[in-house]
Amino acid sequence: MNKLSLGITLLCTFLAWSCTEARPADLQPPTPVKVQAVETFSLNNGLRYSATIRPTTQMDLAFKNGGFVDAIYEVAGRLVDQGDTVAAGTVLARLRQADFENRVDQADAQLSDARFALESAKARADDNQARLARAEQDFSRAEKLFNAQSMTRSGYDAAKADHESALAKVQSAKADIDSAQYRVRAAEAAVADARLAVRDTALVAPMSGTIIKRNVEIGSLVATGKSAFTFADTRTVKAVFGVPDLEIRSVRPGMLLEVTSEAVPERTFTGRVTSISPAADEKTRIFETELTIANPKDVLKAGMIASVVIANPAAREKSAAVPLSSIVRSKDNSEAYAVYVVEGSGSQTFARLRSVQLGDAFGNMIVVKNGLSAGESVITVGATLVHDGRAIQIVP
Repeated sequence: MNKLSLGITLLCTFLAWSCTEARPADLQPPTPVKVQAVETFSLNNGLRYSATIRPTTQMDLAFKNGGFVDAIYEVAGRLVDQGDTVAAGTVLARLRQADFENRVDQADAQLSDARFALESAKARADDNQARLARAEQDFSRAEKLFNAQSMTRSGYDAAKADHESALAKVQSAKADIDSAQYRVRAAEAAVADARLAVRDTALVAPMSGTIIKRNVEIGSLVATGKSAFTFADTRTVKAVFGVPDLEIRSVRPGMLLEVTSEAVPERTFTGRVTSISPAADEKTRIFETELTIANPKDVLKAGMIASVVIANPAAREKSAAVPLSSIVRSKDNSEAYAVYVVEGSGSQTFARLRSVQLGDAFGNMIVVKNGLSAGESVITVGATLVHDGRAIQIVP
């Protein structure tokens, strides 16, 4: 082989090696992704806050006296439980009455004894009063005879002693009457309490409302004052939320605000501001605020999460909004966020990483305060699979 042929062979080998070793990463197959144009979101709807739905009135219902639960109200063949609505006056549960009826019998017996003792004391008082009248007459006559020296000293002293004894017995009888009357009043009060305890064996719903929690079972022993049911009036509910100190000036008692909940889609409720905390929380600087919302059909349930919008006339600008799925972590700052923006067209389409500043989230969308413009396209599906500058293929 001559030198020319050898040179050509070496040149071809070098070119082949160069083409193989220097294949750029950009020549890898493009990554399939889905994209979406950046939308604009008007902030003139105001500031949005997360709220919790609570009953306007909520209370614990408890038995006045302890005892064994004998019966519980039934709804559709089962024991009443949380979520059930009951009417005012419904007997939710009842204690075993026999235990309390025995107390009534005992109190009645004590009352009968006290009344008998009172009648006996009155009878003795009448006898003693009659004896006193005779003793007074005898003593008056003895006193006259003694003064006329027609009676001995011993006879006079005997008449006087008999009079004093009769007077003491009358006074004692009056004390017995007072004591017997006190016993009668105490026994009558005991009877009234015992009969009231029988009536209190029934735990009655004080108003129409919803059972939030049931804490008793048939046969269980409940203590005096222990909560048997947590009961709430949900015909009106409260939306409770916190307003920062910088924004509380825009909230006024009596103002009407719109309330929505993802649990009740396509419904907008109107609430009136009925309470604003006079002081902010020391740690969060948040003022607790309450809206009262009419809820006649019991659509809003206690514990639901809702959104409250407070109008902000000063905010009229429009901001970009993108799907949450398009957001990725920034490569330069783990605490910052970015999106992949589509550049190029046709077969020459690439992903470019761009840092953004995020705002509030609404559903599956989030506001981008800066870094994007309306009309730009961002990767929404496949954003975690591409890199800055990587070729992409847009799929429907």
